[in-house]
Amino acid sequence: MALRIARAWQIATNVNGCKMTNLPNNVSGDSLTYIIGPRWKSQVSQHWSTHAQFLIGGTKVTQEKIDPAKKLAADQQMKELAKKGIDVWPPPYAEFARSWDSNALAIVTGAGVDLKFNNALSLRTSLDYSHTWNHDLNNLSYRNSVQLSSGLVLNMGTW
Repeated sequence: MALRIARAWQIATNVNGCKMTNLPNNVSGDSLTYIIGPRWKSQVSQHWSTHAQFLIGGTKVTQEKIDPAKKLAADQQMKELAKKGIDVWPPPYAEFARSWDSNALAIVTGAGVDLKFNNALSLRTSLDYSHTWNHDLNNLSYRNSVQLSSGLVLNMGTW
């Protein structure tokens, strides 16, 4: 989302996340980034515009590991208690799962180009670099990334 504050300037904000892939067996993870900052936008022609931005905020990286043997034992224990008429809910999650997370400052800088279809709809392609100050989770670093993204932009309000 962006709010125009001058002809060529906007205050942009972004909240996004992703699920991590290629983690070890029984390990899952995700990332959430929330940032805000100035965006400079220039109209190159009637249909083309460019932008550059510098955003600052935070990021949270989370990982979770499930121990399959302990989960199976907890499931068996719950079934045995259910047979006796004892309802245990939620399951004893802490007995078979362990989680780690890291919250830290994040900066994102990048640039992109928009192809304007009409006053309300554009196609945006952006290339962004981000740096965070997260600590390593299970010997994996999530401090630096490059993101190439593309998507539709819906312009609302007065054009």
